Amino acid sequence: MTLSAVRALLVLEGINPESHSGAVTTLSLHFVRTRLLPIEVVRNFKTLLSRRTDVDYGDFETIEIRDAEDSLKLAEEILQNVDAVRTTLISEL
Repeated sequence: MTLSAVRALLVLEGINPESHSGAVTTLSLHFVRTRLLPIEVVRNFKTLLSRRTDVDYGDFETIEIRDAEDSLKLAEEILQNVDAVRTTLISEL
């Protein structure tokens, strides 16, 4: 869900990243570097991506309940920040 929200924000700027890493890079360049989003958004996005990759592709990997709850909290924070910027961008169209 966070990737979709980030991609939607980037599309408003005419950017269509092909990968997760492309989304991170362009988000950093166009929104964090310009201070529209705090750096924590990218840090949290990377954390969630790492956790997802570990569980999806790691043999016998599991996630602890506290990490799952933390992931939900991080995702919610990302979505709130991205939505605030998205709303601003749309209002400027």
